[in-house]
Amino acid sequence: MWNLGLGFKRRRRRSRISGGVLLLIGLPIIGFHVVRGELQKREEWSGTVVRVYSERGFLGRRSFDHYWDVRTSSGEIRSPVITKSQWNDARVGDQVVKQTGFYNPMIVGRR
Repeated sequence: MWNLGLGFKRRRRRSRISGGVLLLIGLPIIGFHVVRGELQKREEWSGTVVRVYSERGFLGRRSFDHYWDVRTSSGEIRSPVITKSQWNDARVGDQVVKQTGFYNPMIVGRR
């Protein structure tokens, strides 16, 4: 930045320790989301939506994770993470199918 009459301002260099701390904190968070997505792609089930909701995410006030609670045919409750674009499409009572290889379940029947 220009400083009138004094030339350039010197920028302070960030120490390597602070960069290492950012990596130490950031990599597990990013890794968790990648692993969670890959595990969700491997699931296969079908069921009925019993609840549509969102929760505050890890990254702050404006970050939300979106979920559907789905009661499967075996009776257990699954809570897959849903993309925001598909989250509003489901209503309680809708039939959904989760296929292997896909991240989100598909809505196959409306209530």
